[in-house]
Amino acid sequence: MLRRTLKRAADALTSRRSEDGALVPKPMIAECTSWDELLGALLGQAPRVLSARIPHKVAQGVLAAPAAIARWIIECSPELVRRDVLEIMIVGAERLDAVDQGRWYQLIPLLVGANMLIRVTLVGDRLDANFASPAIADAPRTVASCYRGSLAQFLTSSAVRPPAGLQPLMPRRTSCFYFIQDCKNIALGCRIRV
Repeated sequence: MLRRTLKRAADALTSRRSEDGALVPKPMIAECTSWDELLGALLGQAPRVLSARIPHKVAQGVLAAPAAIARWIIECSPELVRRDVLEIMIVGAERLDAVDQGRWYQLIPLLVGANMLIRVTLVGDRLDANFASPAIADAPRTVASCYRGSLAQFLTSSAVRPPAGLQPLMPRRTSCFYFIQDCKNIALGCRIRV
């Protein structure tokens, strides 16, 4: 059963033809309709990143936030996949947002089918950047910038400033706010329930 699911996932990720006949890869996050398909596709495309030895539930846990952001990019702002650099700030970040020091966010380009650099900043009063999953040995090497404190504290203590159009939103306990800024200082924001 699992082999069949993995085969279907790999077949779904093959390139398709655009209107002008050029091969266009399908974004992995758009083609996979279940965790089994997504994990199978990642195993097929990036076996060094996501090992088959990682338990299914652990893989789901470390990929939940990156997959949610990747899905939002594809569904709400697909033009972002053409950027060279994408900066993501997660305000109200907690333990699971920073699992393995935020290294799993580096899979977003693979999930959206882009060749871009991802810079992630995690900000939160209850941020636990030391939370390590059983999959840490397989996590990408690039860590997120982590700041334990409120957004107001971060903005007053950091030399990094968000663009003028970005309005700080104070998160509620049941929400996490994701702000995405590309290298041209065009800011986008979305709120994702957790």
